[in-house]
Amino acid sequence: MKWSDPNWKAETRKALEEMSLQPEEVIRACARVREELDTEENRARLLSLLMESGLPGGEARGRLEAAWNGLAPESLRKQMELEFGPDWEREFSLGFEESFLLGASGCFEENGRRYVQKWRPLGVLFHIGAGNMKGISAFSALEGLLTGNVNLVKLPGGGDPVSEWLISRLLQAEPKLKRYLHLFPISSEEEGSMRELAEAADGIVVWGGDEAVKAVRRLADPGTRLIEWGNRLSFAYLPAAALNGPEEELDGQLQLLARHMAETDQLLCSSCQGIYVDTERGGALLNVGRRLLRALEEEMERREGTGGGSKPHERPDRGGLETLRRQAAIALELRTAQLESVKERKRVLKGRGCSVTVFGDSSLEVSLQYGNPWVRPLPACDLISRLRPFRGVLQTVCILCPRTADDRLREQFFRAGAVRITSPERMSLGYRGEPHDGEMSMRRYVKRVSVEIP
Repeated sequence: MKWSDPNWKAETRKALEEMSLQPEEVIRACARVREELDTEENRARLLSLLMESGLPGGEARGRLEAAWNGLAPESLRKQMELEFGPDWEREFSLGFEESFLLGASGCFEENGRRYVQKWRPLGVLFHIGAGNMKGISAFSALEGLLTGNVNLVKLPGGGDPVSEWLISRLLQAEPKLKRYLHLFPISSEEEGSMRELAEAADGIVVWGGDEAVKAVRRLADPGTRLIEWGNRLSFAYLPAAALNGPEEELDGQLQLLARHMAETDQLLCSSCQGIYVDTERGGALLNVGRRLLRALEEEMERREGTGGGSKPHERPDRGGLETLRRQAAIALELRTAQLESVKERKRVLKGRGCSVTVFGDSSLEVSLQYGNPWVRPLPACDLISRLRPFRGVLQTVCILCPRTADDRLREQFFRAGAVRITSPERMSLGYRGEPHDGEMSMRRYVKRVSVEIP
């Protein structure tokens, strides 16, 4: 795929001069793309692309359904309302004096002078997509379009056919968007091209890990807004009251949590990496670990039986080589952990196609994933002090047996740095207008302007 338009700079300037893109135009285009996505042929194609990128079948189908729902006009309008208020259409409309005469929100008088405040696009956004999140580049650009920005989209080095498909259909549905959306399938190593795009941008939107974020910070000029959506870690928490409560209730919660781990392979920012337990007793930790392991074994077997998992034929190499490599690496890690457990405070519990490692420390780290979580102690009295060092990477917390929790516990997690609290089965499921990593995402793509009306 070539650069979408070698004259992108001139087109960008024309779009800024034109300043006529309205949210409803984008919403109508999304509705037409959604109709295309609803055909069996297109759904099968996108599902295949998602699974070839390494997603388990169940997760790929979930992503596709989320995309279809997210393109619905009612979803997009609801998102605009949640972020910019019920008067969002007028907020983005052209004209300031008219808004004042109509008494729109953001209009007021002070000391005999009249003022109007409105939302306006930041200008030009440079989106840098993540290679392990197929389709994210398209939806990042979509939020930029909804807020009226010109969007320069750098696709991941390995390509993103899902984003390419969605964006191509969006441009076909509304040709006007071609001036507001440009694709650049370049490598991050092409420093000259990356710097040229960064210099043209009012804001840089980066999706990825720490290294990607650091690289973008070096590119950005002073005054350029950095909008970073970096990697995050999520976990479950088991309060002492739940630990000592009815066993059947806890086992039911662990089963739901194990199902979530199996369905997501623990690969998402919102995927549960392990369980913190409100105790420091090793016996209690081992008990939780064994019960979680039983639930994991059941879920792994169920997933394989229904075809919803990461079977070798669903992997990019189609021959299972990638899966074998991953399994070998995990087996080596587990064996090393078993040897280290003689001297260190940890215990490896191995099951059929899964494992649970019980640690004696409260560190927060990525698990071995693919059904290999950890269990660690974290007394409620030490929650903030032990989690605060990780505040920059905390995202979702699942409180097991939530009826045993209170608002004080929830507030402690938020003060430690977490931004979401959910039930175990909904750790990786969202809702319309949900904040992203603690922020209303489109609010970062706009600026609040003020005009004095003579």
